[in-house]
Amino acid sequence: MSENNKIYELKFDKVFTRKYRNLGRSFQIQGDKKIKRLKKNPQDQGKQLRFFHNLYELRLQMYRIFYLIHEQKVNILFIGLEHKDETDKYLRSLTKDKINSMINENL
Repeated sequence: MSENNKIYELKFDKVFTRKYRNLGRSFQIQGDKKIKRLKKNPQDQGKQLRFFHNLYELRLQMYRIFYLIHEQKVNILFIGLEHKDETDKYLRSLTKDKINSMINENL
């Protein structure tokens, strides 16, 4: 139960931030609500992806938000925002080195 008392700090990769700001205002309002809910329970809000143990997907209508949970530092790093039709292409482009690079730049 003590894990549920954690409050995760939200971190945003610069590429994610740029794409998120280009979304329409209604998407941003809905996204902000979903992202804030992740602070208390990030594993239950999104869908864990099988490629990397700490990579999750959050649905935002026709978009997908990708985030990494870093348990040791109690952080969530938002790394991607893609249209649902581009999701497979985005996930195929991810490598452990690329993810580690994003973590090192942002956490």
